[in-house]
Formats: sequence, structure tokens, C-alpha cells
Amino acid sequence: MNVRKLAGMTQRQFADLLGVTISTVSNWERGVQVPRLTFFQTKLIMDASGLTIDELVEAFNETYRSPNKSAEA
Repeated sequence: MNVRKLAGMTQRQFADLLGVTISTVSNWERGVQVPRLTFFQTKLIMDASGLTIDELVEAFNETYRSPNKSAEA
């Protein structure tokens, strides 16, 4: 699930909302980097996307969980 797209935002809008660069957002979406978000940034994402914390965590796990870890769970 792409949380940014769910929120109806461009990469620039999402980056501006969170105070990061567009390249950072791109790297998150391509799985190059794992987001290290503050509580405040997490709350901004929840408000923009309409997701609960549980839904946001699930979206994060879907995107960043390695195949080996999901097999272990």
C-alpha cells in the first residue's frame, strides 16, 4: 500500500508535509531506505491518509518486511 498515494499527495507534497526531501520519499517508496519517522511525522501521515496507527504499521510491514521474516512469523 502506498500511503502517499492513498493520501492523494505528490512526492513533493508528501516531502513538504514531513520536512524531508523528494529523493527521501522516492527512496522510501522504492525500498532503498526505511523511514525513520518521529511521532509527529507519523501523526501527520495518519491525518493525511486517514489510516489508524494499526493500518499504518501494517502498510509499513507490507513494504519493508523481508520475505524471510514473514516466513518466520
